[in-house]
Amino acid sequence: MFRDIPSWVFSYGVVLENMDDRPFAMACLEKAFCDRLYKEKPLQSVRALQQCLFENLRIDSGDFINLDRNLLMEIAPLYTKRNLQLLQKVVGK
Repeated sequence: MFRDIPSWVFSYGVVLENMDDRPFAMACLEKAFCDRLYKEKPLQSVRALQQCLFENLRIDSGDFINLDRNLLMEIAPLYTKRNLQLLQKVVGK
């Protein structure tokens, strides 16, 4: 839910769409991904993050590889949470 995400990162990675003359905000995949990791319990290591991503959340490794790494590296630090710091380590490789 939106209330779970810090207000200072809400607008990053969000685009305005329009369907049937009704505007709505939609998060890009990378933003949604960061939002989801933000809501996960704190993880302690890159290995724990990888387990969370690929086993617990069942993220497809091919889909993960296709994420925009530059956008992830731009958005992730804004959350100031360990899970997103670990993501930066994984993405930065």
